[in-house]
Amino acid sequence: MLCRVVGGIQAIGLFIGTFSLCAIAIDRYFRLVIAPGSPLRKVNAIRITILLWIISILATLPYVYHMKMKKYPAINVCGEFCTEKWPNVHSKRIYTLFVLAIQFVIPFTIMTICYQAVFSFLRRRAKSRLTSIAQQANLLYVVAATAGGDTQQHKEQLTHLIEQKRRVLQQRRRVTLILVSMVVIFGITSLPHNIVSTLMEFTDSQDLLAYNGNDYTYLLNLITHFLAMLSCVANPLLYAFLNPEFRELILNGLAGIKWAPRFVSRTWQPTQTTVV
Repeated sequence: MLCRVVGGIQAIGLFIGTFSLCAIAIDRYFRLVIAPGSPLRKVNAIRITILLWIISILATLPYVYHMKMKKYPAINVCGEFCTEKWPNVHSKRIYTLFVLAIQFVIPFTIMTICYQAVFSFLRRRAKSRLTSIAQQANLLYVVAATAGGDTQQHKEQLTHLIEQKRRVLQQRRRVTLILVSMVVIFGITSLPHNIVSTLMEFTDSQDLLAYNGNDYTYLLNLITHFLAMLSCVANPLLYAFLNPEFRELILNGLAGIKWAPRFVSRTWQPTQTTVV
């Protein structure tokens, strides 16, 4: 029983982490591209979360059902080990391909499409803002020339426009880096685990994943599983950097804690921000 519970928790953790990253990507796409200014309601967020958990559990059931305790007397190892025991190789390979599809191929495709659309939308909006700033600067030059020279007010306004342009370019570079990093990190952390799982199933892992007579299949599986779980940590952190409202909530919470870092002002108040 414990064998199935532990294995099931590990598998569900991978599925729910991957599905959550997809949900975040889709949410960003709808909130920025399809319906700007329409936040996800709490009741809908709860429903989506429950649905993701149900799908994750259902996807894990075949794996959990075929988990068995097994002894390995041939390799002189004492004790029993929790391992998969499928009725035939064909069914196990089908499940392996199924996991590869829903745990990497489909999520990676969804994230790539959604973040590409978000990037294109934000780039167009940034370009529009830069065009508006350029038009205001040109108008300011014309007004200054008509007035017979630059005044202090015109200089201050021009300096403000230059600063606005600098902030827009900086925000565009930052958002581009974060969006690209989200997809790249997911691919780098999730792909090795799926590659190892596929190789273990469709090749002789004892020959392919062995060195000097030692089989490193189990060790590689642990390492790649750890990398896959890192994706669940790294991407939400990047998402938090992309979401100014989230940062403001964190700072607002820290402002009321006595042991909070000194750089968090006690008089800090949240401001209205938007994602470029």
